[in-house]
Amino acid sequence: METIKINAELRDSYGTSGAKKDRKNNLIPCVMYGGDDQYKFTVKPLDVRGLVYTHEFKTVELNLGDKVTKAILKDVQFHPITDSILHLDFQELVPNKKVKVSVPVSFSGVAPGVKGGGTKVALLRKISIKATPEKLVDTIVGDISNLELGASLAVKELKIPEGIEVLENENTPVLFIETPRSLKSLESAADLLEEGEEGAEVAEAPAE
Repeated sequence: METIKINAELRDSYGTSGAKKDRKNNLIPCVMYGGDDQYKFTVKPLDVRGLVYTHEFKTVELNLGDKVTKAILKDVQFHPITDSILHLDFQELVPNKKVKVSVPVSFSGVAPGVKGGGTKVALLRKISIKATPEKLVDTIVGDISNLELGASLAVKELKIPEGIEVLENENTPVLFIETPRSLKSLESAADLLEEGEEGAEVAEAPAE
């Protein structure tokens, strides 16, 4: 799992006016909670770009002067017009204390249905889990090597590492193999032909 190191500066002014002052100085106001204390600080936009603008799950190592602590990003507030980052919420990772996070779902293997012309359609790109910091993972893997055309993979079929609690419904579909239209047309034509042949056989059968 990748950990991003970020240098932070404790804030000396709070409230709306303090936040405006920080943003004017090209700094992002932040807060970190979840531990024994709450910290308010600022970070540079460039330092958090690889954390905010990614689909990957990453942990953070925050350098707060005399305190270095691990955390996760919990929330991002964007400006409604410019899309610039207005505020960041972090949660401190406390040893042996469980946290709720969303991690990406990845897939292993090659589905027979894909070899047969089908397309992988992801229905659940991230999955909510709960674990202690020591057990956190950056992805949950699903094996699709047995999926035929039209088949799907459910949450309960994912490979869940020890110590991870999944918070999703176990029957929720994660991915399915879509049958292409060309194959659907062929199947429909074959079904109609089969029905026609059965009808002809019935019509030709002698009356008793």
